Amino acid sequence: MKDEDITEQVNCLLCGEKNNVPSFYEEYYLKATKIVLGINQCRSCSLCYVSPRLNAQGLALLYNSSYLDDTVSGRYNTEECVSRNEYVQFVQYVSKNIPRGSRVLDVGCGVGLLLDALREASIDLQLSGVELSSFAAEKAISKGFDVCVGDFSSDNLVASGSIDAIIFLYVLEHVPDPASFLKAAHYALNDSGCLFLAVPNYRYLKIVKTGFLSKIIFGKSSNIHAAEHLFNFTPRTIGIMLQQAGFEIIYLGQSKPLNIGSPLFRLIKMIGAGFARLFGIFGFYVGGIHIIARKKNSTDDV
Repeated sequence: MKDEDITEQVNCLLCGEKNNVPSFYEEYYLKATKIVLGINQCRSCSLCYVSPRLNAQGLALLYNSSYLDDTVSGRYNTEECVSRNEYVQFVQYVSKNIPRGSRVLDVGCGVGLLLDALREASIDLQLSGVELSSFAAEKAISKGFDVCVGDFSSDNLVASGSIDAIIFLYVLEHVPDPASFLKAAHYALNDSGCLFLAVPNYRYLKIVKTGFLSKIIFGKSSNIHAAEHLFNFTPRTIGIMLQQAGFEIIYLGQSKPLNIGSPLFRLIKMIGAGFARLFGIFGFYVGGIHIIARKKNSTDDV
């Protein structure tokens, strides 16, 4: 297997700009094959995206045979304690914004940790999931959840208007075409349905995980996890993508830190999160981006 067999070049998804050049590169090994991935920030619309990046064959290898050992999502999403703060926040979002008995679909549900948290909250919801990784889906299914294995954007897994709420918890950055996932969500949601999503915030990542600081902290000029994170958003770029897909934002906030690292490192992150919340009061979000959106119906413009 060669690098060119599992990688591809792409243009900016948001505006179509063809002339972007990577600002940073990351090396990654997939099944002993060295691949070089490029981190671009579009000169026209500022969307951060990876090109060259893993193609469909490369992603299939990554999320199935290498999921547990070689991916950040595999390491983070199989231990409940790591993302506990995220689950608590999303349980609150769901409980406050949709009625009991609602049909909730967790897209990219992984091994079912968020579904577990929602079930344990006893909100009386009809819970189901979609997951591309058959390895992860089997874990979720073993917990008693109804999970479909497939590509949410192209496999016609959900009927039109059949869902009350859809969750994308750090999913859109992993997929080759997040715009198509948002359009599929618009199709699947009923007219009063809600979309709950979280994506990485490039405002923060650019400072800490690229350039000078990244070199000091991680020993390399970029640590964006480009094999998995094909996109990194700002509130502006994810807002544009949501609008193009037919959604309007009704809540914009930010995440709390992941529970990873040494106790001292976690303490430093919690202190930093306090400052981040202060910045958020003034509309400058530096933590992971949390959004609640609803379908923008044609009557909204009347």
